[in-house]
Amino acid sequence: MYFQSFLPSLCLGCLLTFALGGCSGRDRETTETGDVRAADRADDRADVRGQPNAAAGDSSATSPGDSDPANAMAAVAAALRDNRLDQAETLLRSRLIQAPDDLQAAALIGEVLVRRGDFGGAIEWIDGLVVDHPDQRDALQAEAAEIALEAGDDQQAIDRFNDLVRRRPDFTAARSRLAEVLNQRGFRFDGNQQLRRLMALQPIGKQQWVAIIHPMQPYATFTEKPDIHDADQLARVGVMSVVAALRSRNDRVEALQCLRESDLVANRNPAAVAMLGLLFAETQDNAAVQDWLATAEPATAQYPAFWMAAGMWLAAQRDDAAIDCFVQALRLEPGSLDAWNNLIAALGVAGDSAAIKIAQQHRQQVTEMRFLVGQWASHGNGGSDPQLIQRMTELLSGSGRPMESVAWQETAIAAVAPGAPQLQTLAAYKSKVLKRFPDGRDPSIWLAGLNAESRSIDGFMATWQRMRTSHVPTVQGRAGDSVDQADAPIQRPVMVGVAKQSGLTFRHQNADPSIQREFRLFEPLGSGVACLDYDCDGQVDFYFAQAGTNVPDVESSVGNQLFRQSDGEFLEQSVASESGDFRWSTAVTSGDWNQDGFADLVVGSLGQNLLLINQGDGTFLRRTFDSVDQQGNPESVDPMSTMGLAIADVTGDLLPDVIEVNYVDDSRSLDPIQRDSRGQPLTLPGPLHFKPAVNRVFVSQGDGRMDAQVLPGESTALGLIVTDIDGDRQGDIFIANDQRANHWHSHHMLADGTPVWTDQAILAGLGYGPGGKPTACMGIAAADFDHNGNLDLHVTNFMDEWSNLYLQQAAGGFVDSAVAYQIDKASVRMLGFGTQAIDYDNNTSWDLIVGNGHIEDFRSAGKAFEMPTQILAFAGGKFVAVDPAGDDPFWKTDRLARAVAKCDWNRDGRTDIVLTEMNGDAELLENRTPAANRFLQIELAGVHCERDAIGAKVSVQTDQGEWSQWVQTGDGYLCKNESLLMFGLGGSNRIVRVAVAWPGKSPTGSARTENEAPENSASGFAEPEIFDDVAIDQRVLLIEGAGRVWQR
Repeated sequence: MYFQSFLPSLCLGCLLTFALGGCSGRDRETTETGDVRAADRADDRADVRGQPNAAAGDSSATSPGDSDPANAMAAVAAALRDNRLDQAETLLRSRLIQAPDDLQAAALIGEVLVRRGDFGGAIEWIDGLVVDHPDQRDALQAEAAEIALEAGDDQQAIDRFNDLVRRRPDFTAARSRLAEVLNQRGFRFDGNQQLRRLMALQPIGKQQWVAIIHPMQPYATFTEKPDIHDADQLARVGVMSVVAALRSRNDRVEALQCLRESDLVANRNPAAVAMLGLLFAETQDNAAVQDWLATAEPATAQYPAFWMAAGMWLAAQRDDAAIDCFVQALRLEPGSLDAWNNLIAALGVAGDSAAIKIAQQHRQQVTEMRFLVGQWASHGNGGSDPQLIQRMTELLSGSGRPMESVAWQETAIAAVAPGAPQLQTLAAYKSKVLKRFPDGRDPSIWLAGLNAESRSIDGFMATWQRMRTSHVPTVQGRAGDSVDQADAPIQRPVMVGVAKQSGLTFRHQNADPSIQREFRLFEPLGSGVACLDYDCDGQVDFYFAQAGTNVPDVESSVGNQLFRQSDGEFLEQSVASESGDFRWSTAVTSGDWNQDGFADLVVGSLGQNLLLINQGDGTFLRRTFDSVDQQGNPESVDPMSTMGLAIADVTGDLLPDVIEVNYVDDSRSLDPIQRDSRGQPLTLPGPLHFKPAVNRVFVSQGDGRMDAQVLPGESTALGLIVTDIDGDRQGDIFIANDQRANHWHSHHMLADGTPVWTDQAILAGLGYGPGGKPTACMGIAAADFDHNGNLDLHVTNFMDEWSNLYLQQAAGGFVDSAVAYQIDKASVRMLGFGTQAIDYDNNTSWDLIVGNGHIEDFRSAGKAFEMPTQILAFAGGKFVAVDPAGDDPFWKTDRLARAVAKCDWNRDGRTDIVLTEMNGDAELLENRTPAANRFLQIELAGVHCERDAIGAKVSVQTDQGEWSQWVQTGDGYLCKNESLLMFGLGGSNRIVRVAVAWPGKSPTGSARTENEAPENSASGFAEPEIFDDVAIDQRVLLIEGAGRVWQR
């Protein structure tokens, strides 16, 4: 049975040695199924079940009356080996008649019953032996627990092991087994608690340390995503283990479904119920969390998952009591990265900047410990790296985990010198630690810096008690299912690729020749496109950034291209316009940098960025980016890998600045991929392998010079939006970071004139994704998705990380509502890059277009490389992926889409899309969706504010309703949209008025306003300028303070 396979050198009849002599506690590798029984014995039993027993007259049989114990047991062994179960039982019962106290023979009858599949009978038999052999109670209890596991009765096995270690705390073999069973079956907190008690008694092993440092990760290894409908797998692995695996893959919706339908929840297992609440919180179903809290038993509060769920529920209400809950979660499990992330966010809402810094330091310690234990585990026991061992010791001690710090040293020494005298010293020291800290922890080390020593959960406990006695359950379900809108028929879009027929012939290259797989960090990211009217003829033109060089080589064989539109055809003008560039280009943007009425360009690269100043005669003047020192003298700035650009006034001085966001600042990112002797990559790079970058604002000095100001925070920036996010009439900067917290920067001036940049993303709820974790954020689309008059943000993410839908609340702050609006369903299997908010049928509801495609070719592992471009239509309160109508080839082929920008290239009132593809042809998707809906397109020109009026809020009121849009730039991923607000007006018949809230806090001038007294606005802002003579189905120009409308 299990104990024999655990100690294979023992004979068949020595199963009791496990309990009597102890066990080594050595690590056991896990399998994909997470099977906790000994693999060799389980396989043996699988082989023999169902086979006929050997004939009773087999010549090898020994007479039942054989009085020699050795002969008798040898005969039993032979019978069991040949699966002659009836004969084995006969021999054993005969032996027991001769020697009733022969426990070896009695126990082997249990083996016979197990092989027959009579697990209940075997457990009953073993339990009966306890009466006759009370001195072997513990060993028999352990054997019965193993049989229960074999039978699939996890809970009985766990209960029996728990009884054992409570009765005999020093039974290390049983405790080690209990910890393994709990961890394998997904009860990770309970399993780690047993490991912490075990490490006080003896050294623990490699896999056990990985479990301690990664408390929420699955203990068993899953080579592929588990199938929640596979009953056999669920029985083998355990529901909680499958849930842990799905959470680790960010598939929380399936994890919730799996757990919700399980017997564990039906039977109110406290660990499962606690995890259920956390999954409700992580899937943004606050009504379900409230119902869960009202019905959760007190026993669930012993689990960190309970406090995480309660904290997230309170945080969604911006209640500072969330801090208390996250602190309690960390008291229980100080290694929870999720708890640290959520605590930091809650402290941000409370405005406790000092505590945030301390919490961030502790979070960094947890992150470093994960990295170190991974290195250590991947190199055997890693005892040969004293620096790693010492650093891990320091981190554990500095995290208030003194017992683990000592036990870590003990494990490291035992791995290389099992008989070292230091082990005895460490064992004695562990006893001293436990006398001072009975649970092995000293939380005061980290609580002190967080101002949390006095924090108490008493307030929440009182609230919880009231909820449990008075709460009336709500109707549970996905929040998106209950949005108060009836399902509406979806108009399928018709979008046709017209790039080639119109002369738009740009093809991206990521090297020379192009590289197709095993990319360096920057090679799969693509390059951008800007939609602009550089010649002021009223027709949109396109500027494409190109790579095509083998970095760090400077010159490319192919360059950036400018396509000028003339009556529906595009002519390549990069040479004639002097706008070409042959470096590795990335992002591109346009705007009126020098306020002369002509659109300029800024081109980002893996080096010095380029400003192209429009001369008004069809040509551009080239200028590299320099700064000025404190005396106003020019000085160079360090080049970085720029992934986002914008031209906008973000300092409030009415002059456009240049915003530059960067990915990494590390020359090692340019190094070739390191390969083994077979030519296979040793590792493929990610952004966290390199030094992070900083982001900068090149502040205009008004005389052509710029002052480079560094924004706070480390950056792995991929996406950028600049507009007025919070309604303060000033340009804000939102940055989507890859695997780091997002940033939302705003500018302020101190009394002495010193500029100050603040980051309020975490405070506002924009910093992290589900569960308080940073995700691989890329593209951004900004619009009022929920039609409440506030700007919202859609952010694309990596495969298996659904996109974010940050909805701005009327009271301030954002709530990620991706699950409520069912964006999770459409996005979780995609790796999203560029995205835009579009109203493709002008029905007044914002839809989304998303360009998808992986960053590496993992098709050999069954993962998609090219992916479909998606259109997500908003209907019935949710986003639904729709297939465009028609047979255009674009939609029949998966792609490696990157930048996605919007325009109306043929001026027919419908939103078109220009899209770039890594190592592929750019496409211009002409919107031909048939619809009778009305529209209005608006261009703005600032006078008192900057000319492009970035941040202006425009509200259009018709006889059918009112809708708002914001002038923005940066425009998501690597691109710039056409400078045009495109309103879909549905069935409206006439426009009542258009209101423009221009950027800046000073009155707009003499233009008529709604209240006729702009300078007296209680808010301190100028009142919106009103335009009430605006025709429907037109493109118009509105000039600040002009008081009239120009047709365009």
